[in-house]
Amino acid sequence: MQNTTGPAPAGSPPPQNSFAAAVTKGGRLVVLDPEVAAAFRESGAVNAVLRALLHTMPGRLPGETAEPRPGAAGGEGCLGV
Repeated sequence: MQNTTGPAPAGSPPPQNSFAAAVTKGGRLVVLDPEVAAAFRESGAVNAVLRALLHTMPGRLPGETAEPRPGAAGGEGCLGV
């Protein structure tokens, strides 16, 4: 049996990602913390909640520009809470 957990020998092609077929072009694969994963049993539910959250975050939807809130501080990735 061949060892599939170690690094590939130099010059060999990279291993296939077993999740690659499930990710659509432009999509991202993320790892959820166990308590979050327990609340969302399928990707559709996670996407629905994230889309709703995006509507509360100016400038995060494609084609939108961010309008800074008065007194808001923070940078990229800051939720401002």
